[in-house]
Amino acid sequence: MKFAMRMGMAVRLWRATTDQLAKAAGYEGCSLIPLYHLAMAPGGLTQVELSRRMNISESSVVRILRPLLDRQLVSRTRMVGDGRARLIKLEAGGADAIEAFEPRAAALRARLLDGISEADIARATSILTIVTERLSAFGEAELSPD
Repeated sequence: MKFAMRMGMAVRLWRATTDQLAKAAGYEGCSLIPLYHLAMAPGGLTQVELSRRMNISESSVVRILRPLLDRQLVSRTRMVGDGRARLIKLEAGGADAIEAFEPRAAALRARLLDGISEADIARATSILTIVTERLSAFGEAELSPD
């Protein structure tokens, strides 16, 4: 129980701190997290794929993308062959935003992880990967009280 509560708290605090850092860097109202996901997918991602990678609903992805689209950090186009699907791509401005923001993010990570050994970080990463994979595998039926 303590582990789950601490993990949840750490995730929320890390996200809030990163959002404050983004705001201080001039990205008020923008989540830069989608930019990082898109940077790891040079061909772009559909809205469905991006929502799955971020573990949020498609409607939340649309809301989060709006300011990024307005700033031309990402683009959204209809998929050829499936007019309902949208392909999201990182634009040059988005790549520039990551490049400009990354030193701040790296400094934050260094500060937060200062004094924690590489071995401990690797072990924690391994544990979080396992927990994430197991959580992703749960279906609604498995979580019902029956």
